Amino acid sequence: MPHVGAIVESPAFYPILSGRDNLRVFARIAGSEDARTIATVLEQVGLSSRAKDKVKTYSLGMKQRLAIAAALVNNPQIIFLDEPTNGLDPAGTVEIRELIEQLGARGHTIFLSSHLLHEVEQVCTEVAIINHGKMIAQGRVADLLKREASLLIEAEPLATVQEVVARFGVTPQISGPRTVTVALPPERAPELMKALVHADAEVFQVTPQRTSLEHLFLELTDDTHNTHNTHETAGQQAMQAAAFAERK
Repeated sequence: MPHVGAIVESPAFYPILSGRDNLRVFARIAGSEDARTIATVLEQVGLSSRAKDKVKTYSLGMKQRLAIAAALVNNPQIIFLDEPTNGLDPAGTVEIRELIEQLGARGHTIFLSSHLLHEVEQVCTEVAIINHGKMIAQGRVADLLKREASLLIEAEPLATVQEVVARFGVTPQISGPRTVTVALPPERAPELMKALVHADAEVFQVTPQRTSLEHLFLELTDDTHNTHNTHETAGQQAMQAAAFAERK
């Protein structure tokens, strides 16, 4: 498809050819071999200075960037990236993350498949979570995380706090003699604090609790909580069944 580019988790190249020559092969297969285009995509991924070097001398991060360059040779509107930061060190991960953001800013739509939910949360603007072949959540990352937001309230007496919170239509989760967590978004904190003070409760603090995409994934896939190794199972399940989209 002329308007679609993609890389797989472990892209393969001809190790004895240079980065530029590898791109020439991919471009020829795509039917769009053009020296200027190849030079442009090499510059986009930061490989211009190593374009003449053989791929066997490339680091893993450089190979990942070359794979993205290969996906760009036909100037696609949509790019599918499968685990683009897999196996990279922190510096390489940051490089690929910044490159994905730059591609999005240039008008490309990026579909990112990954089990690294922290990375997805930082890069993606929209997300779809699929569990055992069924989509269970979709929307903007900010909106989904906001939906799971809560407030940590430290106030007393506890009975008064519970009574006031009940007026907001939620049930507090008690975590201490004067501490509760309430499933309310941060923007409702002033309203809640006003109600607590009105009820003569002594308020020590109200702290917004921001959830993470990983926490949201675990909440939406309850079966992961039934294992002894929750984090490992969640990671495996995300890798097998979660698809993410990034659109700038």
